[in-house]
Amino acid sequence: MEKEYIDNSIEERGPQKKPRILFYYLLLHGALLLFSFGGVCSKVAGGQEFLSWQFFLFYGLLLFILFVYALIWQQVLKEIPLTVAYANKGILIFYGMIWGTLFFGETIHLKMVIGALIVLVGVFFFLKDGSAPE
Repeated sequence: MEKEYIDNSIEERGPQKKPRILFYYLLLHGALLLFSFGGVCSKVAGGQEFLSWQFFLFYGLLLFILFVYALIWQQVLKEIPLTVAYANKGILIFYGMIWGTLFFGETIHLKMVIGALIVLVGVFFFLKDGSAPE
């Protein structure tokens, strides 16, 4: 007797394929936004006195963010191929620049913006030209 396996690929989803995939892309980008706040917590924790309550607060918040992100990431990977999901992590460059400016008063330079745009254009072409499995 042969076992039947459930095909979890994106191709065979039926008429509800697009709204379902859109939901998972939005979930992916929400998770990436959450993940980017982990960098903020990490930087703030690093600026606190070691073993102070502030250090534990921000370090604990970082661990919580990473835990929630990992759960969401695993769910997203059930619906979106790893290469596609990982390519979308390029948006973290922009989030990092935005949080650096808003929370830490860092300056965004033209070279930083150009570099981030180059990364995003590369991601766009990777996802657009069919190099990524669907």
